[in-house]
Amino acid sequence: GILLPGGISAGKSTFTAWMVSLGFDYLTDELVYIPWETDTMVSFARPLHLKKPSRPVLSPLMNYAEPGDRILAGSYSDLAHPSLLAEPRPYSQPPVRHILFPRYQPQAEFNWQALSPAQAGLELMQCLINARNLPDHGFSEAARLARSAGAVKITYSFFSQIEKQILSIESN
Repeated sequence: GILLPGGISAGKSTFTAWMVSLGFDYLTDELVYIPWETDTMVSFARPLHLKKPSRPVLSPLMNYAEPGDRILAGSYSDLAHPSLLAEPRPYSQPPVRHILFPRYQPQAEFNWQALSPAQAGLELMQCLINARNLPDHGFSEAARLARSAGAVKITYSFFSQIEKQILSIESN
């Protein structure tokens, strides 16, 4: 399983849609729950929520002209069923094996930075929802997860910059 935590407008949904088009399984475009002291991802399934700026990037992969019943186009964003990109697969609850922190930036230089467990833990803490309701604000669980999975921070401006590295993750 690949976990994609990050802030608003980092490009996670567009990145996820692109990964689905490469053959990766899709769990959710929203929240992932990892039960205490496990590495199992339990997803809250929903359609891909894609903002309008992602349309030109994803138009080679999705037909926006004929949305049909699998895409709901709005004035600010679209909700797209992942089956527009790949055949649906049975629901699963995979263990977290990789944590990717993708960040799309126009005209950015490509950067693929492996993170230490400490760096990954810090990044995870910035994305943890409802931390105040968890023992020690979830710090020990974020640290445990960061130690158990490889983590990478990615900055890119084109999918062609990252395709080789992403496909190598799939084989691991």
